[in-house]
Amino acid sequence: MRLALLLSLLAGIPPDGDDASHFPLIPGSRWEYKTQLLRWSTRVGEPGPGREGPPRTVLCAEDKEGTTLRSEDGAVRLTVTREGVYQGSVHAANLILKFPLKKFDDWEGGDKKNGISRFTNHGQVDLEVGGTKYRCWKIREQRSVPKGLRTWTRWYAPGVGLVWEDYSEEIAGTVTQRICMLESYEKEAGKK
Repeated sequence: MRLALLLSLLAGIPPDGDDASHFPLIPGSRWEYKTQLLRWSTRVGEPGPGREGPPRTVLCAEDKEGTTLRSEDGAVRLTVTREGVYQGSVHAANLILKFPLKKFDDWEGGDKKNGISRFTNHGQVDLEVGGTKYRCWKIREQRSVPKGLRTWTRWYAPGVGLVWEDYSEEIAGTVTQRICMLESYEKEAGKK
C-alpha cells in the first residue's frame, strides 16, 4: 500500500520563502506516527472498534542524492524541489504535492501500470493533533483500482510536514481505513 505517501511529507532543502517550508529537511530529524486500522463491509454497516496499527517512523538523512526523507524501513524516499514533493525519483509521474500551494489546484500523477491518481488541494484548514493546533494544507489523492477506489487525504503544516493522513480503500464492498497521526517531531536528534 502507499504508506509511503504518509511520508509524502518532506524531502529536499527548502528554499527560503516558498512552500518547501512544509517539508523541513534537517539531517537527523525524526517524525513518529501513531496508526489506527479499521475494516468493514458496506453491506453490513459501520465499522467496529479500530485497532492500533504499527507505529511509523520517518527519518531525514544525507545520502548520495542529497538530503531526503525515508521511512525507517527504507521503503519510501521523498525529494523536495521548488516544483513540489516527489516520491522516488524527480519525475512528473511521481509528483505528490505541487508547489506553489494553491486552493483548488489539481494535478495528475502515477502511470498506467499502477493507476493514475488525481490530486486536489482543498485549501487551508485548522487541525488539532495530539493537543497541538496546526494550520494545514489539505490535499486529497484519489485513484481508481479494479472494482474500487483508493483515497488518501493528507494535512501538511508549515515547518513540520505531514501531521495527519487518512487512507481509505473500497473494493468490492469492503472498506479498509488507516489513519496516521503525528505523535512526535524532533528537528534534530534529541531536540523537539
